[in-house]
Amino acid sequence: MRVKISYGVEVEDVPEEVNALFTYVYHKQRALAKSVESIESLLDDEDTVASLQLMNKMRETMAEMDGRLSDLALILQGYNQFVEQQGVNNESSKIQAGGPVVATPSSNDVQGQREPDGSEAE
Repeated sequence: MRVKISYGVEVEDVPEEVNALFTYVYHKQRALAKSVESIESLLDDEDTVASLQLMNKMRETMAEMDGRLSDLALILQGYNQFVEQQGVNNESSKIQAGGPVVATPSSNDVQGQREPDGSEAE
């Protein structure tokens, strides 16, 4: 039975944490490569019972890897959305702080019609 666990890390540590959690997948993949070699040898020896058992164990391992990869993908998806949102928020704060402003197609300046704002001297 699978259960969800959670714990917190600093946002800037998320990529490093995902990398550490990915080592599980890496080690399982290495074990699968060894299992493939074993199955080849067992099939050469016509040991179909042991081959079947090892194949079933490989399938279980691949399912575990898939579950872990799915979890890691969700973590990275959330992290990427956060980073992207922070970029948008940072740009918004620049505008509010008097940073560069991009004219929209509906603004009068873009259409070449500038309305006086009362600050011009006549």
